[in-house]
Amino acid sequence: MVIKKTIALAIAYVYVLLAQAQSIPLAKDGVLDARGYDFATSSLKLNGEWQFFNNRLVEPFQVVENTVSIEFPYQWSESESQGFATFRLRILVDKRFSSLALDVPQLYSAYTLWVNGTAVAKNGVVGTDRKSTQPQWLPQVVSFKAGVDTLNITLQIANFYHSIGGAKNPIQLGLPEKLAATQGTAHLVNTILLGVLTFLGVFFLSVYVFAKREKSALYFALLCLTWALRSIFSEQYLAIHWMPSFDWELGIKIEYLTLYLTMAWAISFIAHLYPLDTNNSVKRLLFYPNFLFVFVTLATPALLYTRFLDVYLVLAGALILYAVVVILRAMLFERYGAWFSVLGIISLVAAFAYNYLSYQGVFEFSPLTFYTAYLVFFFFLAIALAYQLSPKAGERNYSESLSLDDVMAKR
Repeated sequence: MVIKKTIALAIAYVYVLLAQAQSIPLAKDGVLDARGYDFATSSLKLNGEWQFFNNRLVEPFQVVENTVSIEFPYQWSESESQGFATFRLRILVDKRFSSLALDVPQLYSAYTLWVNGTAVAKNGVVGTDRKSTQPQWLPQVVSFKAGVDTLNITLQIANFYHSIGGAKNPIQLGLPEKLAATQGTAHLVNTILLGVLTFLGVFFLSVYVFAKREKSALYFALLCLTWALRSIFSEQYLAIHWMPSFDWELGIKIEYLTLYLTMAWAISFIAHLYPLDTNNSVKRLLFYPNFLFVFVTLATPALLYTRFLDVYLVLAGALILYAVVVILRAMLFERYGAWFSVLGIISLVAAFAYNYLSYQGVFEFSPLTFYTAYLVFFFFLAIALAYQLSPKAGERNYSESLSLDDVMAKR
């Protein structure tokens, strides 16, 4: 009875959250009515129908006839990813806000944004061809003076360098102090993640070199160091904040290469952590293709190798699924410290679920929660590795049940 009531309350709570998400105003025919919206509670995603001018760089307040509307964020199809366009949105707001701010994510792959005729944000240089366009990915929060009842937003985007064009993630409107605090927290936690992973990587690399030459320690060190590098070349792109002139092509290569290498080190780490529960043929099948993607990324420009990301994600999904199977098998056969690996996987799944649900508007995204889940994931894996490196591991692993039949017989 208690369980049924708990489930019913949980379902009711989810419905309430969804109802709140559905009440958020959306743009219609290029106009978004945000009058009465409480920006003190949360920022507002500028989703809905924006005016769209394909292959045209329309200036602020330029009069254009025969306009069309399109759902924003709008990601150009792969066949039409090369080009330029202008998006427009008129937002109705309360005049009581003396200043507001925009949280602009990375757009593909150069843009300039105006509010009421004033350029407030840009990445790279918007052009009409590859030669005149300069790409840049630098998510940013920009504030501007408000005190008016209408905000006219003009957004020019150009892309000639990536297989995706346009906007993948929404732009958010909110209070300057709130959006700046959110970004500051994200950068702080991202920096902590970088420091912790670097420390873990150096520590276990030292363990491998100077103490126990266990391959599991080596691959975990490589996993931590690779993800540490990736953490500043993805999501918040901290490296670009620190070095705004950093070459865009090199930055994208680092982002993709660290993804492939992270997966390669992860499957090798799991295989050496629980060798009795890993099929070496499956492990090799999932390990070596990563380096094919590494080669293609090194040998070709972003316009080409970014097209294969969806293909790679199939391999990555299979790799993660097999890693989960190995960890669950290790838990079933009571490998020493296997439960910590299970807890790590649970925290990783929680991070993915949280990111997805916040993107759907169920609740507002908190970078502190998201990156903390990642830290917990690596923390539990480090504990699981420490258990396996202990003197008791060999005796415990081989003395415990080694087959499902034996486990069933014990029961």
